[in-house]
Amino acid sequence: MPVLAVEAAYLFGGFVLGFFTSPVFLEVWRYFYAARVVGMLFGVAAIPLLYLIGKELLDRRAGLLAALFLTFYPTHLARSHEGTPYTAQLFFALLSFLFIGRIYKRGKTRDYVLAGLCAGFATAIQYNVLFLFGPLSLAHFLRGAQRGHRLRESLVAGSLYLGLLSVGIGFLIGNPYVVADFGRFVDAMSVHFRKFSVVSGFSFAPATADATRSGLVTTLLGNSGTYLRQMSASRDMGLPAFVLCIGGMAYGLCKRARASSLAPALFLPTWLLVSWYSTHQVPYLLPVIALSYLPAAWLLVTIADTATAR
Repeated sequence: MPVLAVEAAYLFGGFVLGFFTSPVFLEVWRYFYAARVVGMLFGVAAIPLLYLIGKELLDRRAGLLAALFLTFYPTHLARSHEGTPYTAQLFFALLSFLFIGRIYKRGKTRDYVLAGLCAGFATAIQYNVLFLFGPLSLAHFLRGAQRGHRLRESLVAGSLYLGLLSVGIGFLIGNPYVVADFGRFVDAMSVHFRKFSVVSGFSFAPATADATRSGLVTTLLGNSGTYLRQMSASRDMGLPAFVLCIGGMAYGLCKRARASSLAPALFLPTWLLVSWYSTHQVPYLLPVIALSYLPAAWLLVTIADTATAR
């Protein structure tokens, strides 16, 4: 729908101003420009969203720093120039995380519903953020612990299941093809899994079972390391920013800072999931890299506060 809206405005303006003189131009280039404009708009809108998440969960300074990191992140800049789904997925993943933060802070029913719907929209665009239900659930349990609720009380709370149900509803709204032709969807996913997952190159005959398990573990570890090397490369995050992100997540977990544990709750499973792919593309990790800038910014703010206090 956003592409169609931009395309309609683009065509109308072009006709009014007299820019269109060739049918070839109309047929080929209108989709290209419309998709690029939509990608750019989603990419730009993601920056203030990250600031709002940081302000909600940490403080204003951390939000500003995280938004600044994302503004100059090369992969985000590159994908915002293209007509690809990466920035749209990033936008909805961050919007979901904004409401996840509000679940932790306020716990209102509408926050659960909106967090779930946006998580479903993001997953419908690309499936590599399907673990967004993890931070949603974690925020629910952390809020319960903060208010002195027992685990059983948090487990039976209807708001949690309403949020998880909303994830599925959002996914189906964003991807109605699943319902319209479920059999073909399953077939397409099976083909995709066989073609692009790391298991495609292994034999599962009983005689080779041990070698298969060993080979899979080695391949997964190799792919995980490949992503870390790609992220720390100068053409991507760069080593200093990468170290800050990993250090910020580790520091938050060691300090048991509840708000800063939400980003690792998405980063770790998503990193392992994309390591299952036989193809390696850092944009698969764009939403979790953007969120990892939050603990990085929080660590910098903490260091600055400690230094000025002395």
